[in-house]
Amino acid sequence: MAEKSERSRYFLSPDRIRQSTQAGRNLIEETLSDHARVVTCTAFRRLQTKAQVFSLETNAAVRTRLTHTLEVAMFGELIAGKVFDNLVSSGTAEENLRLPFTKTVSNACLLHDIGNPPFGHLGEYAIQKWIADNEQSLCSSWKKQGVAQEHVARFLPGFKYFDGNAQGFRIVSRLQWLSDSSGLNLTASLLASMVKYLTPTPATTKNRLGFRGKVGYFESESKTLEQIWKRLGLKWDANAGLPGQRHPLVFLMEAADDIAYCLSDIEDALEKRIVSEEAFKKALDRTTRRKHWKKLDSKKRHCKYAEFVVFRTNLTRHLVNRAAEIFCEQHDAILDGELQHPLLDLDKESSAALDGLKQFARKNIFVSAEAVGVELSGFQIVTGLLDALSPLLSLASMDFRALLERKRSGKKPSEFALESRLVELLSRKHALAFLDCVDAEPDLEPIFRLQLLLDYVSGMTDSHAVKTYHVVRGFPSVR
Repeated sequence: MAEKSERSRYFLSPDRIRQSTQAGRNLIEETLSDHARVVTCTAFRRLQTKAQVFSLETNAAVRTRLTHTLEVAMFGELIAGKVFDNLVSSGTAEENLRLPFTKTVSNACLLHDIGNPPFGHLGEYAIQKWIADNEQSLCSSWKKQGVAQEHVARFLPGFKYFDGNAQGFRIVSRLQWLSDSSGLNLTASLLASMVKYLTPTPATTKNRLGFRGKVGYFESESKTLEQIWKRLGLKWDANAGLPGQRHPLVFLMEAADDIAYCLSDIEDALEKRIVSEEAFKKALDRTTRRKHWKKLDSKKRHCKYAEFVVFRTNLTRHLVNRAAEIFCEQHDAILDGELQHPLLDLDKESSAALDGLKQFARKNIFVSAEAVGVELSGFQIVTGLLDALSPLLSLASMDFRALLERKRSGKKPSEFALESRLVELLSRKHALAFLDCVDAEPDLEPIFRLQLLLDYVSGMTDSHAVKTYHVVRGFPSVR
């Protein structure tokens, strides 16, 4: 069990990985500073041109990854507020923790999709498949460059199962470089509150408990994560070298995301006329329809799909309340790291409603011509970008560094005519983070170089990926 003082404060702390330059601030001030750091960073702004479901959408009423994120943050703060009301009334928490508690949940929600690559989940799959298809050549190259097999075994699985959750943690803890490797230098509490999965290597299908079924962070950030867990007093599995529990507030962020995306994807499909309100209503399970769908007065004037909007409002209110209630019911198990399921999975009615929404989206929205067509293009674009950048992986470490730092390598410029131009595409922030990692562990330079390319491609917006793909494929005039 965690230390009582840390547990009673819900593992909330003003501490940062690097001490803040503003001394003497309390937990409330540091939590508000976290919020400012998140909403003003470039990675957060890029979410406005990353797709939620429909990439490169021209209809402004359809959600982007940013508008979805804002909705998740709103639901997260609602759930957290209801939870905290209960904790205060039961004497479990002190009122002075309210803002840090609710705002940390909201901040974690703002960060939950910040690592998603262009074109969403198919972009993730494109990266995973590219790594799998090139695994043999990558490993052969690394072996020739002296990378020990033990290092390959540590790092490669995270790339093979590349996940936006892990990339998001990497972005805010390292890649949002200002003047050092601490990224946005967020509080340890917020960084822990965005980690849904507790491993850099996904577990087998036979052992997916403990939230270890997907990559939650990369090996490159494992030391940072361990430092955070130990600083907050969260359980750490020393034998496995892995976190032994989630931060409690992750459960609230996760519930908020489930509530938001299940309904927003359907509303966007209604807006685009991919599905009809009547077809959706018929697909609902009987309990959900009876409890939450209300027939509107036909004598009044209503906007388009008004009944769906009322349904969405009714259902989200119910789900928000249930998520808060379940957190309070499971309070001790959550704080002790014993709960092994998302909150809403523990309520049969809520779980059935969400499963029904997800099933409807899979059968009617994600397979629509509009969604599939752009995703297929996106898959080719992400794959093509990695192919185009791959000559950089063949360079000797010394030559690549010389190109990155724009220094003379002693070789003729014509020898690196292509590579010298490709390297100019890479983000300066990413390059600084790469050089910092290489200086600390020079033997791992080839691995960090691949990760630099993944950082660059996964950080693109949908539109920038299209533009860059056209450039590297020979159509520079395309805008």
